[in-house]
Amino acid sequence: TFIALFIIFPCLTNAATELSASTQNPIVGDILYVQLEANYGKELRIRDLHLYIDYDPTYFELSTVKWVKTKREMGTTREESGKVYVDKTSGDWTSGPVLQLELKVLKAGSTRINMYETQKAYYTNGSPIAQTMAGIVINSVEPNSNTYLAKLYVKGYNMQPAFKKSLQTYNLTVPTDVSEIEI
Repeated sequence: TFIALFIIFPCLTNAATELSASTQNPIVGDILYVQLEANYGKELRIRDLHLYIDYDPTYFELSTVKWVKTKREMGTTREESGKVYVDKTSGDWTSGPVLQLELKVLKAGSTRINMYETQKAYYTNGSPIAQTMAGIVINSVEPNSNTYLAKLYVKGYNMQPAFKKSLQTYNLTVPTDVSEIEI
């Protein structure tokens, strides 16, 4: 039975729709790129795909949706607050990147970007796609506001007083024939 599943139903083996991110730890104010990938194996082609990507609009602001597939292969998208609907109904796709969302990071914290099927999807041979859908966790952080230096030294000389990150004024005495120093 196990072997028959791989011979009769090859679409069940590598069917996954996944999200990937340019980083899972973006900084507030930066742009996060989230890519939708359809990975259904090399042999089968995808006839249609129907899903939506769900994100928390208090964490992200959608800037653009960019199709990665060629114009002939593209589907349509529709946007609502916190959702991007993807519908592909004609032509055929191979596995790989489908589209990319450009999201501005609005606040720090942990959140998920998920996706959900809105209708059953099919291969070009008419077989339904038995797929898994994998979202991602994003842990956004505030920009570092620490402006203190970690180190300060002059090569070959001692500053007075010794370096402290909270101290802003130092003295250094060098011989008169010194024309340059390395800080």
